[in-house]
Amino acid sequence: MKIVESVDWPSYKSIWQKCMKEYYWYKNDPVFDWNKYEELEDMEDEFGKPGQVFLEAHHDDKIVGV
Repeated sequence: MKIVESVDWPSYKSIWQKCMKEYYWYKNDPVFDWNKYEELEDMEDEFGKPGQVFLEAHHDDKIVGV
């Protein structure tokens, strides 16, 4: 497995959505106060700022996690 830093927001956003799409809290509106769209907005605001690192996990040229 290889862990790399994500280099651009559109790619990271797409990867994040693909990795999260099967989780129940992503597919359904959970009972607790969490909103996937707000989460993406918060991450976009932080992407590229000093001290912020967004990582991707790759295995055999397939992305397996963020």
